[in-house]
Amino acid sequence: MHFRCGSVKLSCRSLEEKYIILNLSSRHLQLDAMMFYDLYHNRYDCAGLIGMLCYHVPCREPNKEAGLHQSFHINRCRTVAGTLIQIHYLMATYNTHFYAIDIIASTVESFRKNIFKTLNRAFDV
Repeated sequence: MHFRCGSVKLSCRSLEEKYIILNLSSRHLQLDAMMFYDLYHNRYDCAGLIGMLCYHVPCREPNKEAGLHQSFHINRCRTVAGTLIQIHYLMATYNTHFYAIDIIASTVESFRKNIFKTLNRAFDV
């Protein structure tokens, strides 16, 4: 995507604000969250990946002040290569950034809109 603004040099941040687009790291998070949504809702025909989804069901109501928001359980890996599995990365991204968004009952449009709102709130500095 290229922008020409005459002789005035604009920073990338000002262009993002002017055209209401997310920065590069936010767009990566958005794509990861949408891929995880599609995987969760069986849009991919891959039983091996879907079988790796592990839900975290606490025995007590989680303490919101404690900061532990983990909807999906990520198995511990003995090697570094095991931590680089894409499904582990997607679950960690959801647990870290999008835990407040209901992945079960959301439609695609509402999930995407909530992700955009969350990322705009997180990266407005």
